[in-house]
Amino acid sequence: MIQHRDPKTIFLLISLCVFMLFSSGFVFLPYSTIHLDTILDEDAKVISLSDHTGSHFILGTFIDNKSVDKQSNIFIRKLNEDFSKQLFEVQFGGSGNEYITDAFCSQDQLFICGSTRSIDLPITEDALLLEPPGWGDGFIAIFDLSGHLQYSSYIGGSSTDICTSFKKQGDDLYIVGTTWSEDFPITTDAFQKRLYGNTDTFYMKLNLSFYTLEYATYLGGSGEEYCAALCLVEDEPVLFGRTSSRDFFLTDNSYNQAFNGGEWDLFLISLSSSGSPLYSTYLGGSRNDFASDMEVAPDNTVYLTGRTYSSNYPITPTAIQLNMNGLSDGFVSIFNLKTKTLLFSSFFGGDKTEYPESITFIDTIPAITGRTFSENQFPLTSNALQRKFAGGWSDGFILCLDESDHSLLYASYLGGDDRDSIDSMVWSGHPNQVYIAGRTMSSSIPSKHVSYILEESGENRWNGFVMKYWLPVE
Repeated sequence: MIQHRDPKTIFLLISLCVFMLFSSGFVFLPYSTIHLDTILDEDAKVISLSDHTGSHFILGTFIDNKSVDKQSNIFIRKLNEDFSKQLFEVQFGGSGNEYITDAFCSQDQLFICGSTRSIDLPITEDALLLEPPGWGDGFIAIFDLSGHLQYSSYIGGSSTDICTSFKKQGDDLYIVGTTWSEDFPITTDAFQKRLYGNTDTFYMKLNLSFYTLEYATYLGGSGEEYCAALCLVEDEPVLFGRTSSRDFFLTDNSYNQAFNGGEWDLFLISLSSSGSPLYSTYLGGSRNDFASDMEVAPDNTVYLTGRTYSSNYPITPTAIQLNMNGLSDGFVSIFNLKTKTLLFSSFFGGDKTEYPESITFIDTIPAITGRTFSENQFPLTSNALQRKFAGGWSDGFILCLDESDHSLLYASYLGGDDRDSIDSMVWSGHPNQVYIAGRTMSSSIPSKHVSYILEESGENRWNGFVMKYWLPVE
């Protein structure tokens, strides 16, 4: 199903500006908040993107109340530069459930990937796989900037598969994910030709000129692997995820030569152009560690974020937080893959639990977003927009580091009286101005941010929002 909807049918509420009182005095904080009149899936995130024309895409997974089983499909909405007009909406999905995991704009195209349980997903004739091979498969889809489908394909084998992240370089599309399939479509020159554990990570390269598979391999040990993120460092793919395998393949110069403990450790892998590992290491502590996201800095170091239950997670002396405060804390770690060294690593969190969702760069400033359940001890800066936990289950958070010494540059809550999460952030291109996308169940977001909550049968549902946010950093 690909359905275009009239922009007039979509509820848009735009709040233009607000005055905020910071400790340093009154600061004018312009922002706009777009509230998506859509019931979102509980486990899905909201993604905000901008294209080269300055227009904005908002993507997510919504619950279709018109369907008998209330299945989840994907929505794509495009708005003009100042958010005053919706240009179009596209719904993408089939008769089953779809989830979006990653998206990006490249030149005149919009790329999305995720997972599907639909046997009738809209698939183009030049797809790698025209029919769903398993009962749950990954997918990729490419649209033009007007919302017309140009290419789509199932990705997977006869069991379950999920595409989690992808990147484009020239005419090649690099895709990673997790597979349960013993017959995942790998190439004859694959580094690992069979499934070793219950699940493995997969890595594949698709040529976009001819939509042909250039390379595909399993990556994993005898346990389970879940790949969270992919980035390209000087054209070399780097994968970040978690593993339970005690026999995960490692290179001789790895940072950790042995599994650290608990059920899950992190893994970091750098691959050559031919798909073989250049560098592979464990990373973690004696309890469970979970990967969320990864991004490449302008100097080609990689920034990793996730959450850890390990009080002995590797931390460097210059950390913004040396000790774990709660049941689990967020972490940020910086690796130099050339020197194979951990440059910086720190906890961040309060007295309960943190769930980092994304890491990005605001020009050259690294910024992490997510949600926290911590009412106390969360690291906040004096210029924070919201210095107190607003109540309810969780608040969103924003945390920025200094690009040079990695000190805490900005940290703030952002939430209301129920559940809130900041899922993604993108730099607008203007100094200190970003677009934040997330989910909320709150009846109000603090500081006069407007919120819209849908209720059905007396139960609150996640509603999405996109906000133009000004970071008071230099």
